Amino acid sequence: ATEDAIAVARASLAWAYTTYPDVDQYADHSAALRSGFELYSGLQPVVHHLYIGHDSLLAMAGSVDVSLDLQLQTQLQPAGTTKSGKPKLPAGLELTWEYGIENDWVSFDPVDDHTYGLSLEGEVGLHKRSGPPSKQVEVNGTKSYWIRARIETPLPNVGSKDRPSLPSLETIRVRLALNHGQLPCDLAFADDLRIDTSKDFLPFGAQPAVASSFVFACDQAFQQEGAKIGISLALTQGAAAAPSSDLALYWEYSVAPGLWRGLGAGGGEFKDNTANFSKTSPVDPSISFLRPADWAKVSYNGEEHYWVRVRITQGGFGGPPVYTVENDGGNWKVVASNLPRPPSLSSISFSYTYQIGPFIPDHCLALNGFEYRDFTEACRWGQAPFLPFSPLPDRYAAAYLGFTRPLPVGLVSLYVDVPGRVATAPRPSPYVWEYPTAEGWAELAVRDQTGGFARSGVIQLIGPPDAVSAPGPGGPTYWIRARLKEAGDPAPSAVNAIYLNAVRATQRKSVKGEVLGRGDGTPRQAMLTQHVPVLARQLLEVQEWSGTGLDWESLFADLPASQLRYEADARGRVTAVWVTWAERPHLYLSGPHDRHYVLERTSGLVAFGDTVQGMALPPGRPVMLSYDYGGGVGGNLSPQSISQLHSAVPYLQSVSNPVGAEGGAVGETLPQVALRGPQRLRNAGRSVAAADYEWLAREASPEVAVARCLPTTGPDGHGEPGWVTVVIVPQGQSLQPLPSQELLSRVEQAIASEAPAAIAGQIRVTGPAYREISVVAEVVPADAGSAAEVEEALNQALVAFLHPVSGGVSGNGWQFGESIHLSQIVRVVLGAAGVQSAPHVSVLSGTEVFGDSVPIPVDALPCSGKHQLKLSVAVR
Repeated sequence: ATEDAIAVARASLAWAYTTYPDVDQYADHSAALRSGFELYSGLQPVVHHLYIGHDSLLAMAGSVDVSLDLQLQTQLQPAGTTKSGKPKLPAGLELTWEYGIENDWVSFDPVDDHTYGLSLEGEVGLHKRSGPPSKQVEVNGTKSYWIRARIETPLPNVGSKDRPSLPSLETIRVRLALNHGQLPCDLAFADDLRIDTSKDFLPFGAQPAVASSFVFACDQAFQQEGAKIGISLALTQGAAAAPSSDLALYWEYSVAPGLWRGLGAGGGEFKDNTANFSKTSPVDPSISFLRPADWAKVSYNGEEHYWVRVRITQGGFGGPPVYTVENDGGNWKVVASNLPRPPSLSSISFSYTYQIGPFIPDHCLALNGFEYRDFTEACRWGQAPFLPFSPLPDRYAAAYLGFTRPLPVGLVSLYVDVPGRVATAPRPSPYVWEYPTAEGWAELAVRDQTGGFARSGVIQLIGPPDAVSAPGPGGPTYWIRARLKEAGDPAPSAVNAIYLNAVRATQRKSVKGEVLGRGDGTPRQAMLTQHVPVLARQLLEVQEWSGTGLDWESLFADLPASQLRYEADARGRVTAVWVTWAERPHLYLSGPHDRHYVLERTSGLVAFGDTVQGMALPPGRPVMLSYDYGGGVGGNLSPQSISQLHSAVPYLQSVSNPVGAEGGAVGETLPQVALRGPQRLRNAGRSVAAADYEWLAREASPEVAVARCLPTTGPDGHGEPGWVTVVIVPQGQSLQPLPSQELLSRVEQAIASEAPAAIAGQIRVTGPAYREISVVAEVVPADAGSAAEVEEALNQALVAFLHPVSGGVSGNGWQFGESIHLSQIVRVVLGAAGVQSAPHVSVLSGTEVFGDSVPIPVDALPCSGKHQLKLSVAVR
């Protein structure tokens, strides 16, 4: 039966993450909601991105230069001066600039940032020299060609001294320079003689002179209006030209048939870094110029192209050659002088850079944390400055839980399963709970039994009707968050799982109005219930009046209305009056007119007074009891054991118990009562000595089998004055019985209520540590044919002997810190059914082999490990 009525949410708990604004980091725990995680563990930097998009112009292939002109609302001041007195450049943000490709982003390289991390107005030059072409990608539902700035500098929360100054942008304008290079020559002539530029060639012929010309064309480069054109020349190795001192070349381009105009004429840009074809250029391209606007495609030597002509207007490269005949000792020979040394090229190629812009981006988005903001219009008009990068809105660390749907307006319940078995005095949760509304985050009233994820328990809340969805790692969804009340480092908390629609349940059945019998007038009359054990919160009623008339009004005038229940006929006239009687632990303090009774829950025995100590039952009057019964060890179910509902719930698909049921115990026996009774009289319900704490722990619940008090032991397990640690072991057959969180809390509360006020808040109740004991034995069975049965019997005997609660020499369990002796183990081995002898027996704990005994720590108990049993046949 469930203990509370809750509103079943149709939503699912799908997301969980934590934020640590002081370091601008977060951790996403969504994938481990059912497998376990640690709050604030696995932190990663919070995302801060600025996206600049254009639907066509940012389609980049090949070599491209992008220039971003950024106008800021305010600029940072210089950060002091250098030793020489010059102003230091301000320290801005560390940014990585990238462009989008399919399913990835590629960094620009190099980057020339003249804004120094958006600290000054200026230009950011982004250069793409290689790499894949840009592709249209989707950002926040918008498909475009994107450039983004990814921040590498953490942005701590508001008020942090480590937070850098944040830039405020007004406008962004973009310019592109599309670079195309390594273009081949379409056609070339040397003095009207067609030449092959794919191999070494002489651009002005073998004997250049005044009026010699080099004419060439590359339409792909020369036709681009507004382009900057480059010509790359490679001189032939070992064939250096010898220009005359007065050499002059004239560069010109085709304007009309037979009409040429000089490149660079009228102040246009023209650069020749080859010194008239005589030396290798230190830069590439060797020659560059801006394309003239009136360049025309004309016919030259029968070929129609955009042409460039280079003419020798003065000087030359040597020659004409002079030949003389000389007598060399009677031998006549011809000697040549003034030979020409014309330039020779091994290759020629062309490039151009095409400028586009400045233009306004089609899209401008900012992503900070998990929220996108659209600044396209602000970027376009420059009238509304905006922050492209901003810190998390959280001021303090917080844990977020996200749901797929709005929570119902009713009692919503979550169970947080936390590892570890420790209970201390309840401390205020360090968190305040909130939820998002249209006006911002609002406080949410929450019943938190976990103490801020410190222990297992239920978190309950009323679903807020004005909740709205908010951004998160998985997209917009419905959130609640636990935010630290004060600044400080968040404490990592381990969580096994979080379950929605969780409600506590106990193994119980309800009985309504069971008639126990009728009063017979005898003192101390007793009756029995039909079912046992009887659980708490029963209701016992006695029909003390029935009939007609109004005399009942005077009979029960002194009783409160809450203690009376009436039966009436069809006309509304009272025909019977039932009076509620109260349970007492005993009747020694009850007076003759006190309607009291005592109940022994294990046997279901209900006893009443004798007119001296408690009122006796009125003769002939029926006694009715409504109660729940059940519990015990039969209710300790393993996880996933419950799968059926006993009553229908609309729209509920399934039910399960993801966490095992614990806490069921056998009722206290008379010998146990006889053992506890004197101790109760001795400590009188007060805890002073260590033994008092131990007996109070056992008295808190019959489930507690063993208790050990460790005085002056604090939460970390070390000595700490003013603290008391109580270690408890529950009843159970598992190899290592561990107390449930509910039992720990119950024992802690029971001890704290009896402890001195000075330490009532410094009591720690925890489960035991265990030391596994493994036995290695060589055993000879009396009957070789029963070896398997002997091995099984011996293993069971060792497990039973080493059980912390029911093992030991006396069968009453082990004491904390009690050593295990080898002689005891040998006695168990030899006493097992079917064992004839044991040639070898040794004891291990972990990997360590012990001799005569195994020491156990003072706060630990022994338990059975994995035994290694070898059976052999006796030699005859």
